[in-house]
Amino acid sequence: MDAGKVMVAIRDMEHVDDLVKLACLIAKGSGGEIMALHVIEVPPALPLDARDEALDRPAGRIISRASKIAEETLGKRISTRVVRSRHAGEAIVDEAKNQGAQLVILGYRHRTGLGEILFGSTVQYLADSAPCRVIVNIAPARKE
Repeated sequence: MDAGKVMVAIRDMEHVDDLVKLACLIAKGSGGEIMALHVIEVPPALPLDARDEALDRPAGRIISRASKIAEETLGKRISTRVVRSRHAGEAIVDEAKNQGAQLVILGYRHRTGLGEILFGSTVQYLADSAPCRVIVNIAPARKE
């Protein structure tokens, strides 16, 4: 498979290392480029361009960590992007189209409950709408 541009969509610090390393393995094997994407999901009560330290600070840490892991793994820099949106799935699909991604990699956390039912899943949105192949990395379920 010619990966071309591999876009890795990273939601939280917990999954940065695994997702970026997976993207690096795929890109290295196919000669593709990597772009790390983080979507800041802005709640409806705030305007999309509102600056909020609680929303913005994690994005910087996530993207910085993704860059570091890629550089350690591949020995080269990757492109990064942070976007603001109401819905992560829509933003990921838009970026995949705009960036010409041939592959999107994202993680999935085991969640249940009303939030998943009412708001839907980013993974489900990508399954229905992505303009390219999608790999979903599912972390093992936590034993509690």
